[in-house]
Amino acid sequence: TFLQRPESWGTYLLVGNMVSILFLAKAMHVNYPEDRAAMYFIPLVLLVFGAVVGQFKRLKFFLLTLLFFPVSFLLQLNLSTSVFTPDQRMSLAFCQKVRQQLTHNDRLCVDPIQQLNWAHFEREYQKKPHFAVAQRTPDGGYDVIITNAVFPIDNSFKMHYKQVAIDSDNGMVAYRKRIKNASASRRIIVPSNYVGTEEFIPLWTDSTITNWVDKRNSYLFSGEIKIDTCYRDLQLVVTSEDSTGQTILLDSFNFRWYLGENKRVFRFKFPYTRRPLSEQETKLKVYIWNPERHLVKMKNGLIRVVFDK
Repeated sequence: TFLQRPESWGTYLLVGNMVSILFLAKAMHVNYPEDRAAMYFIPLVLLVFGAVVGQFKRLKFFLLTLLFFPVSFLLQLNLSTSVFTPDQRMSLAFCQKVRQQLTHNDRLCVDPIQQLNWAHFEREYQKKPHFAVAQRTPDGGYDVIITNAVFPIDNSFKMHYKQVAIDSDNGMVAYRKRIKNASASRRIIVPSNYVGTEEFIPLWTDSTITNWVDKRNSYLFSGEIKIDTCYRDLQLVVTSEDSTGQTILLDSFNFRWYLGENKRVFRFKFPYTRRPLSEQETKLKVYIWNPERHLVKMKNGLIRVVFDK
């Protein structure tokens, strides 16, 4: 019957996918890229095309042309590179040169495209990886900045920094602050000897940050973590909220990017900074997000809040 024919089922699946994607995007306001979702159309279109052509005996041999797609894929397959284009990649030599300039308390800012590149190279320093904040338009709160020539920093801002490394192949440039701001700090001991499988592991919540409005503060997060098995997602999250509980700013840092999924026992020490607090921000929260709900053990947790003088 008509309903049992392959081309009919292929057409139904193709049209059904189109309607579903449009419904989720337009009616349900699901925020995902429609062009990537449309990649599902490719095998369905080929399926329908093959089923229709297969109905004609003289055209059946034409189906051999469809072998072009898997053959061309295999010919272009490259297992020695990444999803980044050559001009987006950070070279190992450049990374090592920047690494030589870093001290353990330096606040590092990396262009968002380079964040995964930097984290990948930091796996060479698994005992002491240096976490980076991803930001395209950095401000003066960072000690070291890695940016791209496509997004250069302006001259007035550059006056306070000196160039310490450059990668001529892809236009990557690293700057270091000429004079580090004087600072004072206070220690906050987070809950020690935590053992559990909670999705959100609270470390610190502060509702007195209204005194910090328009002031630049930095933070030094440290601790020791042991996780029961390999993991894909375990993130340190810093977020600020307004008086209604709505999130205003959220930064997250995936331990797997820097350590790999097989690193089950590790220490972390992360100097973090962010833009000055606004009047709308009334609460600051720091927690570990454990979406896979693995058994996590944490000890020696410490947060140091650093105030620029």
